[in-house]
Amino acid sequence: MMSKFRQGETSSTVIDKRNAITKSIIRKSKLIDKIKCYEDIPSSLEIKKHSISQASVHKWSDSQLDIIGYARNSAHSEHNTQVLNTLIESIKDANERLPLVPKPIKKDNGESATRLSQSEVEQLKNENEEFFM
Repeated sequence: MMSKFRQGETSSTVIDKRNAITKSIIRKSKLIDKIKCYEDIPSSLEIKKHSISQASVHKWSDSQLDIIGYARNSAHSEHNTQVLNTLIESIKDANERLPLVPKPIKKDNGESATRLSQSEVEQLKNENEEFFM
């Protein structure tokens, strides 16, 4: 039985996925370039220790923002070298623009809330459960 592709050929599905990842890296760079303060960070992007990490950006997906998550290795593919360098620079610049400690975010009812990462929220929940047991 003959294989569907000759050696060295890539399926259109693989090419489409690769192009979608490259497009998402470019889009993420542009979105991160717009971040001037913590309130500008999309809620779908998880931040850790008051900064934006490359790992979080690679995992970041949000259909409304037209971005997908992908593996770190996909971002570091040879064909993504230039767009990855742009993304890394965007992350670095955004982190330099952000203050060391986030200001409280005002809720609709006027109360203040602090932006916490999902892992920080889970840790607080666990601490509360231990306290009340």
